[in-house]
Amino acid sequence: MIIDLVAMPWGDFGTPSAALGALSAYVRNKCPDFKVACHSEYVEVAERIGIDRYRLISRHQLLAEQLYLSLLFPERCTATRSSFANTATASFGKTPHDAGINTDTWDQLFDALRHQLDDHARTKALELARRSGVVGLTTSLFQTFSSLALAQQIKSLNRNTVIVLGGASVVGMSGLSILHSFPFVDYIVQGEGEKPFIALLKSLAKKHNISPDTPGIITRESIPHTDQLRNLWAAPGLDDLPMPDYDEYAEKADRYSIIWNIPAASSRGCWWDRTEQTGNPRNRCYFCNYSTGRYREKSAARVACEVDFLARRYQNVRFMFTDNAIRPHGIQELTHALKKRRPQLSFFTSFRANMLPIDILRLNESGMTRCECGIEGLSNSYLKRINKGTSVMQNLQVLKTCHELGIWNNTNLITGFPGATEAEVNETVETIYWYAAAYYPSGRTIPFHLCIGSTVDRFREAYGIHSVRNSDAYRTCMPVRIWKKLELLDRSWDGPAEADWSPVLAACDKWRELHDQVRADERFPYPHPLYYHDGGDFLEIVDRRGGACRTLTFPSSWRLIYLFCMSIRADSAIHDRFGALLPRKEIETILDRFVAEKVMFQEGRSYLSLAVATTPAVAARRIRAQVRWHRKERGNEML
Repeated sequence: MIIDLVAMPWGDFGTPSAALGALSAYVRNKCPDFKVACHSEYVEVAERIGIDRYRLISRHQLLAEQLYLSLLFPERCTATRSSFANTATASFGKTPHDAGINTDTWDQLFDALRHQLDDHARTKALELARRSGVVGLTTSLFQTFSSLALAQQIKSLNRNTVIVLGGASVVGMSGLSILHSFPFVDYIVQGEGEKPFIALLKSLAKKHNISPDTPGIITRESIPHTDQLRNLWAAPGLDDLPMPDYDEYAEKADRYSIIWNIPAASSRGCWWDRTEQTGNPRNRCYFCNYSTGRYREKSAARVACEVDFLARRYQNVRFMFTDNAIRPHGIQELTHALKKRRPQLSFFTSFRANMLPIDILRLNESGMTRCECGIEGLSNSYLKRINKGTSVMQNLQVLKTCHELGIWNNTNLITGFPGATEAEVNETVETIYWYAAAYYPSGRTIPFHLCIGSTVDRFREAYGIHSVRNSDAYRTCMPVRIWKKLELLDRSWDGPAEADWSPVLAACDKWRELHDQVRADERFPYPHPLYYHDGGDFLEIVDRRGGACRTLTFPSSWRLIYLFCMSIRADSAIHDRFGALLPRKEIETILDRFVAEKVMFQEGRSYLSLAVATTPAVAARRIRAQVRWHRKERGNEML
């Protein structure tokens, strides 16, 4: 049997498809008689249409999907072109030139791209249809309609080709609705693909129909809105999985001179999403539907072994960890294993805002140069509303730590969550202006999307949400009967009027402008809006957050307290540490002064100093020294 695994646009052309790498290796391992080939078609498309054009489109979901919708429904091409132009104008400017693209109008760009995408899809469909096997398409990265467009053309050329879709965009009712809307799709694999895909392939090889009760498989016989659609089939032990295979992508990357990142995973699922263990759909971030299945980790030894294997195989030290959020415990063991195997890595990973400074430093020293910590909110009431499980103080601590260690933090703020209040908007603005703006890079805003399967989606009435439907943006791009029949991940809805988030958008603009100004000002040796100099027996704080510069100088005892609070400290810990040195009332006076000057953040009875170290080396020494002192005080082994 011939199996072709395909990744269509719009994934990042600088990273292989993790799904293809994992699944192809698993099939070869379990069914060595099957012939498996991978096709990183998003790389071919990027090369065909040009890197700048590809990068622009791949960062905007609606534009990306509309282009392939025009191939899937050519009779709607005129309406889709108009919608594309309107969306692009609102997002980037009146013409493509405003986005750095050398084309006169958005209509012209649409037509040019559509022609190139159609030519590519037709060529690829002819190649795959001739092989008459199984074609599996992944749909996680704005790939739903590009995959469907290719599948339609393959099936029109060879009706015996079996079309299988998998990935985050076709889970549950989304997948079943695609089967009922597009007859050229035969099966949906949901959740982790290894076990269900192998079961499907073995049934096809024996020319048997697979049971609709098979975990992880959706067929046209699957029953809507039942546990059958939530019955997943996960790989039992992550350490036992074969090493992923990126050979096909690596060959393309060499051919096109692409500097690329190797995907690696130290876990699957999200440890904050506990819905499968508890049965309670509220045990997760309320806006999220990313995680499917129980959270599991690879051992530190296996992660290090996998990274070492892949680095050696592809002569590459750049990695992208695909974890939803890296493990909450065992960072020291993991980073020690990585450094022992590969002392000079450069990698990206995601983590939650409760990550301690020492663990961020450990990750940094083992190679983390980029990260994503979706802080989501800068109002404690708002964070509670979305059930983020973190606080503003934790968000500020992680922003500060990444800034002073020189780690690029791709963070964001969610706006427009249902029920948000004007008070929460105002608190967010105040937190940005006085505190978060001290750190780089500035947060980008992402409007709330009602995603199918999220907690908000499952409890619509509690949020006053009604008339839920597929995103209105797709309505003109497909026949109405299909638009009504599908259940896509992105939804439109009606509900109560939401708070005005424009002040937050303006504050984020000011946030960006502040850092542009600070970095362009050559009068100062350090590009920080708020930093400190440790004078040994005094402390100087330089504050440029307001545009002008002010300095604050504090004596020895004040210095000690400020440096002690460089990580979050409870009121009791501060008094325990300095009670023998200073009277309680004087300690409180010092803390109140720091808070009043807005160089320290107070949350309840906890405190966090806000100024950053002048250099990453100074920050690293301070973080390690504080951990050594902490362990020494408790009689533990020092670092």
